[in-house]
Amino acid sequence: MAEKLEGSGGRLVKTYLTLINMAERRETVTYGDLADLIGVANQAVGRLCLNPVWEYCEANGLPDLTSIVVNGSTGEPAEGHFNPRTVYRIRETVYEFPWTDYAPPEIN
Repeated sequence: MAEKLEGSGGRLVKTYLTLINMAERRETVTYGDLADLIGVANQAVGRLCLNPVWEYCEANGLPDLTSIVVNGSTGEPAEGHFNPRTVYRIRETVYEFPWTDYAPPEIN
């Protein structure tokens, strides 16, 4: 039987797959909507979901998937996380990247 996506490794995989699906459709997602999709509290989405995805992308030389997650009020990433002058360039790299050509993170 298939393994259910649970725990920190499951959240990483679920968040990663959710974000690459949105990237392929050239979409952004709010922190709150992502929290709902993954099933975590809104205030914990950064620590529990986005930080591990950022670390995975950084460690594997992948574009920063977290650049497509935005504040619902401003439509921009969290203040201080991205340079406003470069975030759109980073996001475009995310949109153009062939995500499905690469294996997703593994559940540990």
